[in-house]
Amino acid sequence: IEYQDRYSQASTYSQLGLLSESLKDFEQAQLHHLEDLRICVEFNDQRRMTFTLGNLNRVYSGTQEEQLLSAVAEILDSTPEDVRQIFANLSEDE
Repeated sequence: IEYQDRYSQASTYSQLGLLSESLKDFEQAQLHHLEDLRICVEFNDQRRMTFTLGNLNRVYSGTQEEQLLSAVAEILDSTPEDVRQIFANLSEDE
């Protein structure tokens, strides 16, 4: 992050999100994973985006915060219902 390497920041935010999850700090986990998702969209990295959406789905499953659906929808230029369906599909694939 310090070196302004935007693409590499995605990995850092992902790791921070996972760490926050392990500490049960779901608010911070959500913030970090959302930033990771923004970078994935910015660089059109579909593979990483799927991984990041899985992380966000896990946070959503633990919190059931509707605001998370809205935040993801905004980043994906979608609707909360579309995000709910994406999360459902990801859960089926597990």
